Amino acid sequence: MLALVSITAGCAPHGAPASRSPGEATRDDVQQDATSSSEEGDAAAGAATGTRALDRSPTTRAPDHDRRREIESYARTMLRDLAAARGIEPNDDWKVDFIDRAGIRAFVDRELTKQFTAEELRIFGRVESAFGVIPFGVDPRELLLDLYESSVLGLYDPDQKTLFVGSFVNRRLLDLVLGHELGHGVQDMHVDLSEFLGTIRIGPQRGASDEETARTCLVEGDAHATYLSWLAGAPGPAGVGDDELRLMREQILSIDERSTEFPILARMQQLPYAAGTATVLQLAREQGWDAVNALYADLPDTSEQMLHVDKLVSREQPAEITVDRDALTRAYEGLTLEWIDSRGEATWLATFAGPDSLDDATAATEGWNGDLFVSLSRGDHAPPVLVGVTVWDTELDAKEFQEQLTRYPSPPAATRVTLGSKRRGREVFFVFTDPADLEGHLANADDIFRVKRRGKRRAK
Repeated sequence: MLALVSITAGCAPHGAPASRSPGEATRDDVQQDATSSSEEGDAAAGAATGTRALDRSPTTRAPDHDRRREIESYARTMLRDLAAARGIEPNDDWKVDFIDRAGIRAFVDRELTKQFTAEELRIFGRVESAFGVIPFGVDPRELLLDLYESSVLGLYDPDQKTLFVGSFVNRRLLDLVLGHELGHGVQDMHVDLSEFLGTIRIGPQRGASDEETARTCLVEGDAHATYLSWLAGAPGPAGVGDDELRLMREQILSIDERSTEFPILARMQQLPYAAGTATVLQLAREQGWDAVNALYADLPDTSEQMLHVDKLVSREQPAEITVDRDALTRAYEGLTLEWIDSRGEATWLATFAGPDSLDDATAATEGWNGDLFVSLSRGDHAPPVLVGVTVWDTELDAKEFQEQLTRYPSPPAATRVTLGSKRRGREVFFVFTDPADLEGHLANADDIFRVKRRGKRRAK
C-alpha cells in the first residue's frame, strides 16, 4: 500500500496507533453496553492465566484517577505474565493512560507529519485511486485521520513508554486491547521499539512497500501472538488453534462494502495482524521464541515470507526487478515518472479477496516471486497511469494471477481508469490507464522492466 503501510497497518514509527485487531468486535459492538459479556467468563479468563480479572464496567468518558490506577495495576500483572511467556525480563518503566477519539486523531496527525511530506501523501492518494482502492480526489490525509479516529482502540507509544487505552473501550474489549498493546510493550523490552519502528519505513521511490509490509507483519503479528499465547496458558503457542487463526484471516479477508466504504484499504490494513500472527505462532511452535526474537536482527524481506513460514525460514527471495529509465521515457512520452514501488503478495491478496473470493484470491497470489510498478503522471486532473510487472514461480501461477486480474474490483466510473494485462512466460504485465490509451500503454509495458531471478536465500 505504498509507504503508508507502516502507519495504516497499525503500528508506525514512534508508536502510531493499532487499528482494531483481528477478532475484535465491530464499531457497533464497541458502542453497545458491555453487560452482554459474562462476568464468569471474565473471571475464568483471569484465573486461567494467574491474574485477577478486573470488574470492567463500560465507559464512554475518560476514567477517573482511581480507575486508571486499577487498570494500570492489572496491566502490570498482565505484562509480567506476557513477558514470562516470552522469556523476556520485564521492567516497570512504563505507564497507562487514556485517550479519547480527538486525542487519537491528533496523535495520528502528528505521526503523519513526522513520517511523510505533503507530496508523499498526495502521491499516495493518487496511486491508490488508480489502483481503485480509494476514490480519485479524496484527501488522503483526511481519509486516514477519519479512519483512525473511528477505529483505533489503543496504542503503545515507545517514546513516552505509555500504553494508551481508548477512554470509550468497554470491559468486553479491555483485555484484548491491553493484551495486544502490552505485546508491544514486551517487544520494547527486547528491542528498542522506537528505534526499530523507525526502520519499518524504508523510504519512497525504492520499491520498498512490500518490505515495509513484511516488517509490519512481524511487529503486529509478534504482539498479537504473544497475547494469544498468554491466553492459551501453559501450552503457549501450541495452545492456539489453527482454526482460530484461520478464522481471523477469513474475517479480515471477508471485509466488504457492508462494513466499510473502503474495503480493499481495510483488508490491506488488517491483513498484517492475521498473517503475522499465524506465522509468528507457527515459527514459535517449531523453533521456539528465540527464533522469533532473532527476526528483529534478520528482518523478513517480503510479505510472502510472512504469509508462508517455510518461505520465511528459507528466506526465499523475489526476482530482482529494475526499471530501464531510458526505455520508460521513450515508451511513455509525455508522461512524468512520479513513483516506483512494489505491491507484494499480501497487498494483491487483500485486493482480490472478499466474502465470495477467498479461495480464488489465495490461489491466484500464491507463487508470487516479485513485482514492481511505476506511476506516471498525466496531470493533476486525472489519476496516474500505472505500469507494472509481476513475476511468478511457474507459468501456471502466472496464468492463475492473470485470470484473477480479469475479476479485479472495478474502480468508480468517474475515476476513468481501466485495467489491461498480458503474459510472457512467468511474467504478467499490467496497466491501469484511461480506456482510450489502454492498447498503446499495454503494448509498451514489457519494454521497460528488467527481471533477474535470484536464489532461494539472501546473504546476511
